[in-house]
Amino acid sequence: MKLNFDFGNADCKWYNGIDYGYFRHAIAPLTDSQWSRVSGHAAELPLGYIKVNGLAYAVGDAARRYQIKQRPTGARRYEETYYGVGLAMAMSQALDSKSGKVQLRATHAPQDFDYTRDLELSARGVWQIQSHRGEQIFNVTEVKTLDEPLGGFYHYVLNKDGRFTKSAGIEEQTVLVLDVGGHTVDVVAVDENYTIDVTSIASTRIGVLKLKEQFESELRYNNKGRFKSTGDIDPRRLETALMTGEFQFGKLNIDCSNEAREAKQMLVNDVVEIIQSAGGAAGYSAVLLTGGGAALIYDMLCEAIPYLDFIMAEKDRNRMRFANVFGAAKIFTLQELSRGKAKR
Repeated sequence: MKLNFDFGNADCKWYNGIDYGYFRHAIAPLTDSQWSRVSGHAAELPLGYIKVNGLAYAVGDAARRYQIKQRPTGARRYEETYYGVGLAMAMSQALDSKSGKVQLRATHAPQDFDYTRDLELSARGVWQIQSHRGEQIFNVTEVKTLDEPLGGFYHYVLNKDGRFTKSAGIEEQTVLVLDVGGHTVDVVAVDENYTIDVTSIASTRIGVLKLKEQFESELRYNNKGRFKSTGDIDPRRLETALMTGEFQFGKLNIDCSNEAREAKQMLVNDVVEIIQSAGGAAGYSAVLLTGGGAALIYDMLCEAIPYLDFIMAEKDRNRMRFANVFGAAKIFTLQELSRGKAKR
């Protein structure tokens, strides 16, 4: 079995070659008593509650009900009790079988390149999982890694069979690939004939999580009467409101177009500065956008730099968050095809 996994700062995405999905990046360890309360009241576990190698967690939206410690960074991010838990949740959702060997294709932020060995070690091995899907046992026997922006690039230039598509239209251009994620904006330059300049790969510590926080704060402030007794807001509703300019509040549609534009403008300004610093229109013919954050600000980027061609790695905006895992599946398929030819 093959699984493509992106442990993003905002959302964790998976793709099994057919189906795809995501869950919010939030992990909360549970005590024995908390787990007993959850597991003892239903025939099957609620979505988001999981036991991984005997330890209990709430993951994704379910974790919002519990206190979440500060997220680990660096090598500490890639441990069995953190990265491994996210991976276990992805396997429980993506893999239908009860057991089997898994080949993992994992994407990571460029700034985490030095920790790819930690990622591999935290993912390999046997995983005993208890979730809403019942009990499952998987053995991750192979781990391959890829920088996230390259995932988006390969998704755009390769077809599903791992072959270069003639319709991409950027083979003879110098392109800046730009991945807008939760905590980072990552870039990599690609020269003519799809020659990747690995020395250009870089990360900047900005992203959509701060944008969403600002948007929610302004939305609540400008609608105090409606939101005064409201607890957590579903992140998916906030994201839809950012895209459409309307927030669905029960039967009401609240116009939040101004709040959405103001929140996005700050991120757009930062991204424009990154593009210009990398060379801008003087250095590139186009900017290839990937990641869910890029879908949020695509239109405003086109307005901000009208003399540059902006291309989305995935045509469907609702699927832009999956571009990197789609691309990971394609490039590793290409590598397998290449190895097969070499053996003949």
